Amino acid sequence: MEDSEQLIKLLSELIDIPDEVISNHIVDKLTVSNRKGLKRYHKNNMGKRQIIEIEPGTDLSSLQLEGIRLYGADLSNINLKNANLSGAILKYCDFSNSNLRNVNLQGANLFGCDLTNVDLRDSVLNESIFSDCDLEGVNLSGSDITDGMIKGCNMRNSIFRSAVCISSNLIETDFEGVDFTYTDMTNTNLRDSDMSGAILEDSILIKSNLTDCLFSDTNMKSADLSYSYSDSSTTFNNVNLNGANLTGANLEDVDLNGIDLSYADLTRANLANASLINADLRASKLVNANLDNASLINCRMNSTDLTRAYLHAANLTGAVIYYARFEYAYLNESDFTDSKYDHAFFNNAVMENIYGVDPEDLRK
Repeated sequence: MEDSEQLIKLLSELIDIPDEVISNHIVDKLTVSNRKGLKRYHKNNMGKRQIIEIEPGTDLSSLQLEGIRLYGADLSNINLKNANLSGAILKYCDFSNSNLRNVNLQGANLFGCDLTNVDLRDSVLNESIFSDCDLEGVNLSGSDITDGMIKGCNMRNSIFRSAVCISSNLIETDFEGVDFTYTDMTNTNLRDSDMSGAILEDSILIKSNLTDCLFSDTNMKSADLSYSYSDSSTTFNNVNLNGANLTGANLEDVDLNGIDLSYADLTRANLANASLINADLRASKLVNANLDNASLINCRMNSTDLTRAYLHAANLTGAVIYYARFEYAYLNESDFTDSKYDHAFFNNAVMENIYGVDPEDLRK
């Protein structure tokens, strides 16, 4: 009993531990299985309590430590696989290079912790809070972070492949170079996060909030961004949105210059006042989309479907619109100067006061 109690109580400056943590199961496991991992120091002359240090490689897997409170604990380079830390409060703890695979951190609160290069695959993290933590290189593949929060953290080069982050807050965080492939971030708030160099291919961001986000050199190929929300504060620089689903997405006032949106679905998307200069919209779908006052200068729109789209006062100067479909589109006061429109379809389009071309030439 003595070793196990000391281990639990003296991992660090412990704030509080529920009575149920000190159980016969834990006692047996620690005193029998883990005694070799303990390094003990006696009380000093001031009568301060004995300190127990956990040596690297110590096996603390499957421990039941729900509700534990730790401050400044050094838990680096140890095995906590399958441990239960649900509801734990962990402040300034060091978990770097540890194995926390399949750990239960449901409802846990981690503040200022070091989790660099930690294995958190297949873990339960729903309703947990990570604030001001260092999670660079952490592996969260297959983990459940539903209703969780990651705020103000460093998550560079971490892995979220196939993780579930539904209705989570992933805000004010550095996600540079993170792999989000197949990650479900439906209804997730990504406000003010840096997604530079991140891989979001085939990820799900339905109804996500992307305000103040930075997407630079980001791969979002085939991602589902339907009904997501971006505005002028969202930065897209050299982003691949080829084949992405942006149905009903809000992109009003957004700068999408030079972006690859080929084969993307932008049905009913709001692109009013958006800038798409030199963008690639080939074979994309913009049915019923709002492009009022949008800048489409030199945009490539070969075979693009703009049926019933709204392009009032849109600027298509120099745009390539071969075989594009504008049936029933609203094009009043749009500018087609120097556009290339051979074989484009304008049947039943509304074209009053357009510039740069005779409407009858477009209808031929």
